[in-house]
Amino acid sequence: MKKLIVFILIAGAVFWIYRNNQTASGGAEDGVILFTADDCPPCDEAAAFLEANGIDHVVCNILDSDENMALFREFDGRAFPLIVFGDERIEGFDRSQLSVLVEGGGSDAGSTDVVIYMTPRCGWCERASRYFEEQGIEFVEYDIDASDHYRQEFIELGGTGTPLIFIGDKRISGFNQKAIDLALRRAGLI
Repeated sequence: MKKLIVFILIAGAVFWIYRNNQTASGGAEDGVILFTADDCPPCDEAAAFLEANGIDHVVCNILDSDENMALFREFDGRAFPLIVFGDERIEGFDRSQLSVLVEGGGSDAGSTDVVIYMTPRCGWCERASRYFEEQGIEFVEYDIDASDHYRQEFIELGGTGTPLIFIGDKRISGFNQKAIDLALRRAGLI
């Protein structure tokens, strides 16, 4: 009976957080669930990242109870950590994907939704451009080798390597297709 009550309380809290995030118009930090396991360094990194960014979240260690394991399975969990932000899921600790969900601060590209700071000899820049073209996404490329203005802007934005991609106000350093897809979905571009 005691386990049943605990399960109902946990399930109710998780459902409430999940449901509120589904209907919320606020930021990604609303209703975050972090599924973890014991002795999981990526789980610890994810928790530290969420805490460092002031993101309220519920930690659900699946090894603590059968109920937690059932909830993990309900969210189709397969890897740790599993981080649920409403309808977005991130399996494993991927700083780029988490940054897309919790951080803003981007370029002043005006009405352009996608901006790539790049160099002509960068294979990852070429791959990013090709990916946006294949997806039918309009984008602007700023060659930081050809323009002192764009190089300075790149530096001011904290760029250390190329490509530096902005999708709306979401920043992605390097070519990370999962983070790009997530940012495109959140910007309503796909």
